[in-house]
This record gives sequence, C-alpha cells and structure tokens, in this order.
Amino acid sequence: MAGERDARAKERAILRRDQVIARIRQIHLLATSSATDEASRSQLAVAIVDIDSLWASFVIENNNLLDILTESDLLGEFSVNLETETRALVVEAKALYKASQPTPAFNVGTVQQVSYEGIVDQASSSAGGSSKDCSQDCTYEVA
Repeated sequence: MAGERDARAKERAILRRDQVIARIRQIHLLATSSATDEASRSQLAVAIVDIDSLWASFVIENNNLLDILTESDLLGEFSVNLETETRALVVEAKALYKASQPTPAFNVGTVQQVSYEGIVDQASSSAGGSSKDCSQDCTYEVA
C-alpha cells in the first residue's frame, strides 16, 4: 500500500510540475510570436505578469518531486537539466517581452527637478547671506 501511495504522489507531483512547464512554454511561444504578430504581443502583455509566479511554482513542484523520488529511492528518474531548460524559457520570454516594448522617447521640454544645495549655500554665503535663508532641500525647477 505504501508503494502504491508513493507512486500516486510521484504521478501527482510530475503532473503538477508538467502543468506549470506547459504554461511557461505557452508564454514563451507567445513571446517568440510577438516579434511578428501584433495579436501575440497583446496576449503576451497579459500573460507575462504570471511568469514569475509560474517560475516559483515550478521550483516548488520540482523540489517536491525531488523529495518524493528521494524517499522512494528513485533519484535516477530526476531530470537535472529540466530546471535549467525551464529557466531559460522564462528568461527568454521576459527578454522578448522587454524588447517588444516601445522605447520611451526623451522629451526635451520635460520639466526636471534638480537640487542645488551646495551651489545655493556657496552663492548665498558669498553674497553675504546665510545658507539658512534657504530650506534644507533647495529644489528648483529647470525647464
């Protein structure tokens, strides 16, 4: 009976892990398609948010399977390369998604805040004023 229970536990662990891998592969496929297909790009934008949690689930399920195989004295059945291969899919999907995003354009007219603490202190002390005339964070807007 214990052998039967171990076999079922092993099957469940393999199925859960393989289910996560299938979802990661689906996102990877969307990522590779997104370079040429606008619809895939839209779907990828929605699906990519799951990639980190899917990776975490894969690690949990893979470790769970390793524990079961260890207890059943079946370590030879554990695939060492599967984790590396799955991680490569995750990394590539994220990189392809990032590459598919439009690069933000730099707008010269953008207002930026710049802190001039040291310069203001020097200017006010050389002008006979005190650096206390300005608050601690002398912030000026530069157009």
